[in-house]
Amino acid sequence: MKEKMVLFLSIAFILFLFLFYIDLFQSDWYTVVWRKYLVKMLTSIQIVLLVFGIIGFFLRFYTKE
Repeated sequence: MKEKMVLFLSIAFILFLFLFYIDLFQSDWYTVVWRKYLVKMLTSIQIVLLVFGIIGFFLRFYTKE
């Protein structure tokens, strides 16, 4: 997990930027049902990737006493 920390965090950051753009500038996205579920699914994936990335970060840098 700690080997893929950078990959997880970078994908999560890209998803964050995309979802932030959708939320700020594309408010009509939520009118179509499948787009609303797509945003929810991408948000779930982003949260999982952030959790794995942060766990990998702490396993890599803070495992010594």
